[in-house]
Amino acid sequence: MVSDSIHSMSDIFVTVIARIGVKISHRQADKSHPYSHERMECVASLILSAILLFTSISIGFLAIQKILAGNYDRLAVASQIAFIAAIVSNFDKRK
Repeated sequence: MVSDSIHSMSDIFVTVIARIGVKISHRQADKSHPYSHERMECVASLILSAILLFTSISIGFLAIQKILAGNYDRLAVASQIAFIAAIVSNFDKRK
């Protein structure tokens, strides 16, 4: 559930950055950018990939750390309502 919430939060950042990148890339040419701002889409894509890479590495690192710690009796267990919410949310994504 935690990794899903982190993923959802990163999706929000990705959407905002993509929107900003597209908006900037449609600007007309000016003195400092004689060939317009089209390359800003590439810059936004690089920023997005860095955010997603950092998010996935962080989630994976924390998961491996918890597994290697071996304290299985102290691992957080999702409640039944959280389990049901996860199942329902996955059915909604398949449409």
